[in-house]
Amino acid sequence: MTKNKDRIKYLLTQYATGKASEKEVNEFFRWIGKPENDEDLSRFLTTMLESTEPDKNYDKAKWEGMIQQIMISSGNNTKTAKYKDRKVKPLKWFRTTAAVFVAVLLAISTYWFVSQQTGKTEIADISVRYKNDVSPGTNKAILTFGDRSTVLLDDVEEGLLKKQGNVEVIKLGNGKVSYKSNTQAPAQVMFNTIKTPKGGQYEVVLPDGSQVWLNATSSLKFPTSFTGKQREVTLIGEAYFEVAKNPQKPFIVHVAFPESTQRNDAIIEVLGTHFNVMAYANEKTINTTLLEGSVQVAASNGKSVKINPGEQAQLRPNNTIAVVPDDGQATAWKDGFFLFKSVDIHTIMRQVSRWYDVDVTYEAQPTADKFTGSISRSANLSQLLQILELSEVHFKIEGRMLTVMP
Repeated sequence: MTKNKDRIKYLLTQYATGKASEKEVNEFFRWIGKPENDEDLSRFLTTMLESTEPDKNYDKAKWEGMIQQIMISSGNNTKTAKYKDRKVKPLKWFRTTAAVFVAVLLAISTYWFVSQQTGKTEIADISVRYKNDVSPGTNKAILTFGDRSTVLLDDVEEGLLKKQGNVEVIKLGNGKVSYKSNTQAPAQVMFNTIKTPKGGQYEVVLPDGSQVWLNATSSLKFPTSFTGKQREVTLIGEAYFEVAKNPQKPFIVHVAFPESTQRNDAIIEVLGTHFNVMAYANEKTINTTLLEGSVQVAASNGKSVKINPGEQAQLRPNNTIAVVPDDGQATAWKDGFFLFKSVDIHTIMRQVSRWYDVDVTYEAQPTADKFTGSISRSANLSQLLQILELSEVHFKIEGRMLTVMP
């Protein structure tokens, strides 16, 4: 471990036992938030777990603190508290880049959960309810060319996919497709569409060099060459954009919905910036979250607002636009994890449905409790559900049907 291992051990112990001051909590979070510390942290937790005998006078508060590894409480006291005393229910926190760390923290949460039950009946019940476990989504999408031919991007090998005029469409590694012009002459413009299914995500590099990450059940329509005065694309669903700077040619995102949803479209205009657009038909608002640069969001009635980095514009169905601070939830998916901050079970289940390709049904009126926490999108569905079950909600997986139970 690094030379400050004693300090980190102290901070982790303080946090796990609920004794950390606000300053110590912030220091600990800054350290674990750096990817280069993943290996040290996972090694330390592994050693800690292997050397601990929780059934022999082990401090229960410490285990509870580990279960609530990160409580994102927006100014509230971050110290450990009994679950029943919290209005915001805890979720387990997983790093996205350290597989060992994920396993260690899951083992801790599983121990706590099992130790609180009346016997082996509950364990067997979980094994039955989760016997049809579901794997997480992957890099997969369908690309439709200008001549209406299609290709399944997850099935084809890397290399040249197609030539469209003087534009080459190339599949790169790591779930990415790129458009490159092989001459300086004006290109023959064709429109392509990349579409992700449930349980899919994909990255595309547009002809101008802009990068777009598509979340599940999303599509992006774009030209093979931006020849006009503007660079225009059309989005359905959710995408994260890193737009190549070109002050002379604004980048326009048209947000569209199927006619059956009776939702109003929106227009987002940028020059060069990093931002996320969430515009699913089953979500209440169109959310544009800005990380870098400047963005103007316009409603279909002409009302518009300009937002700054660290802000989110929420366009409501009545065409009003609210600007709120960015709390990090919007872009967590692009970085490989779910992040929830005081959200209800319906909000969580909508994301679960899209990423794990499951249909969600409710056996009874679900809990009104709010949930806070995060988990890696690389975790199996059962891992996420077992953690949610710590907060007195239960689930059953049957094929591609997920049932939420009291």
